[in-house]
Amino acid sequence: MQFFFHRALNQSGSLLIAAALIELFPGIALIDRRLTPQGFSVRFHSENFLSPQIEELVNRKLRQIIKEKREIRVSCMVPANAREFLRARGLGSRSFPDIRGQFAEVAQIGDFVDLSEGPHCAHSGELSIYKFLPLVSEGEGIYCLDGSFFPTKEAMKFFSKEMRSYAQTNALALGTARGFWHLVRDELVWEEKGCRLLDDFGQKCTEELFQGCRQIGMSRQMTLSAVRSFYQGELITQKNLCDPAPLVIKENFYSHFVLKEVAFSGSLEGEWISSLQRIRKTLNILAFEPSLLFQGRALLGQKALEKEWGSIEKEEGELSPLLFVTGKDRLGRRLSLFRGEWDRRGFVLRGHLGVLFALALERGTIDLLHN
Repeated sequence: MQFFFHRALNQSGSLLIAAALIELFPGIALIDRRLTPQGFSVRFHSENFLSPQIEELVNRKLRQIIKEKREIRVSCMVPANAREFLRARGLGSRSFPDIRGQFAEVAQIGDFVDLSEGPHCAHSGELSIYKFLPLVSEGEGIYCLDGSFFPTKEAMKFFSKEMRSYAQTNALALGTARGFWHLVRDELVWEEKGCRLLDDFGQKCTEELFQGCRQIGMSRQMTLSAVRSFYQGELITQKNLCDPAPLVIKENFYSHFVLKEVAFSGSLEGEWISSLQRIRKTLNILAFEPSLLFQGRALLGQKALEKEWGSIEKEEGELSPLLFVTGKDRLGRRLSLFRGEWDRRGFVLRGHLGVLFALALERGTIDLLHN
């Protein structure tokens, strides 16, 4: 499940936190800097003991850098050159993530640089509203600092307020309380009641989202490309099937259902727009506040989609084009509900019904598709 939680702010904010830490304590080594569903996480190593009191020092340094409105510069490099460049700047101990595409993005704030996929803010002055958790010591000189950056004080207050009760109002807790499943060794074991509701919800979603499509069942080992020629010219929805088991168990809460829709002939753009319109209608019924986020250069059917959806958030890049249909959870976080890809042969829309089910459970709209 992919979250888009104030992504530009938290991506740039984690860069700001790392820069502040290194300026305060030049001997520390950055281990990991990443986005989380709640915002960001920065892990680092220090030869010297760091007490919780350093949070005030970090806060002062952050305020100083924010006031300076330091530019956040982003450069594109060939991946091998980017890694060598960063190692030369003292980041050789880091384990860098895999780099997709032909180029890697390197971001810089002040003297600090790091491999950092965008989007980013223009300068540190845009990062004035934040909240971070107490510094956590993981032992052996490793520390972790987590937190979130927000666009407004109201957004921060809303998130903080909802977060206090989220342990009782998230989908996992609600489903357990209603007897849909039990948590056993950190894995979900579904009760019959939950299985029936998920199957019913999945059927209703399929009827709404994929009208007029042929539904096929495939094992997880089978690829869709292997059956393309047989179904050429048709719209298809695909449900991945688990291997037979003596008990009916939902294999994984967030990936039990995977739907795909592909057009191989006819009006590619028309079918693409029509499918996204059905998705929007369904998500509006479920009160998910749907929106679009596009990564790439050229969006298929952009004008028609902007007319239907309003503004579309765009992240330009060298990667293959991707369109995400997002919705909001109780905390106001946007998460990916559907992901669309296309080429000259057709398009694919992937959606996880388990995620839709969890979000509908959280927002109290699980029964609205029945009406």
